[in-house]
Amino acid sequence: MVRKALVTAALRNLLLAMAIAACSLSVQSSHAARGMSAACADDGVEKFAIEEHEDNRVSVCRADGVGDCLYTQAYGKTFVDSRLHLNTDKRRDYVIKDFTGAYGLNDVVHFMLFAQCRDGKYVQVADDFFTSLKAGAIDASTGWLNLHVTRDCYSEKIGDTQARSYTISFDPKHSEYGPPNANPALTHYCSDAELALPASAASSPLSK
Repeated sequence: MVRKALVTAALRNLLLAMAIAACSLSVQSSHAARGMSAACADDGVEKFAIEEHEDNRVSVCRADGVGDCLYTQAYGKTFVDSRLHLNTDKRRDYVIKDFTGAYGLNDVVHFMLFAQCRDGKYVQVADDFFTSLKAGAIDASTGWLNLHVTRDCYSEKIGDTQARSYTISFDPKHSEYGPPNANPALTHYCSDAELALPASAASSPLSK
């Protein structure tokens, strides 16, 4: 009898844990869906059509077909970096690297992130300059990935680049990722404010 009661209690606890986990996932999905739906439904937000080509080259054009493509595979300088699921809507999104610019002695690249809408078109949710970008954990409050990024900025004091690590998080109010560590002073890459930070010691608690 005691053994049966223990088994019943264990089963009840397991079912409760599964229900809590399912509820948590549902909440995350709901947050992500609301954030994405708002961005995709906003008439003021431009949508894009993205087409992949050989060697990971990619073209990014306005979805309405107006004007020239912003980035075209003919130049051969814009590439697919990854197809992350940026949120929990189960649609594949784009992380794209653009090598058309020149950034001096700073070892950074132009990163663009595009989230997919239900109609198959994309909205841009990040446009920034980093050395690397990797997926972190889902933020339970938004349903979007936190992303771990680095910037290797050139320092005249040492005559070399210095790496700094950050986290960028999705801002539902603006339907896009905010600046590194949510710090407006880091909006522009390798600024004086950024160079004043300790090298390799600028990571936020989220990135640990």
